[in-house]
Amino acid sequence: MADKKVWIQSATVAIDEETDALRVAAFGLKVLAAGVKVIGDTGSGDAVQLTASSIACQMVILMAPTPGNANGANDDAIFASVNDSAPTHAACLLQGRYISKANFEGIRIYTDDPAKVYLAGFAAGDEIRYQIVG
Repeated sequence: MADKKVWIQSATVAIDEETDALRVAAFGLKVLAAGVKVIGDTGSGDAVQLTASSIACQMVILMAPTPGNANGANDDAIFASVNDSAPTHAACLLQGRYISKANFEGIRIYTDDPAKVYLAGFAAGDEIRYQIVG
């Protein structure tokens, strides 16, 4: 019997470190964790780490809270960057992606670990809603 060959137009694959085999996700992505992170004003120190613990993932979705949120909408923008260690507020602004206070749809940050995502803000009480997807 001949091997059946299938053309894959696009896929996310990983290489198994032990066998060098390609691993392809058979199903779509799912939300592994979700929550709210209060960022506040980080201007005088380091950026805030999104999660303290590592979770293997493919991306993190970050969204500004809507005006109907219990704490209301944010007063200012938030910046997000991916780093191996905590960047300063200023470094996060230079390296980071801008999340406007009205960005309710969110942005995607492609990373393998949400503990590498750091956030910088300007206003006390400002927060970000997040989903960790894998």
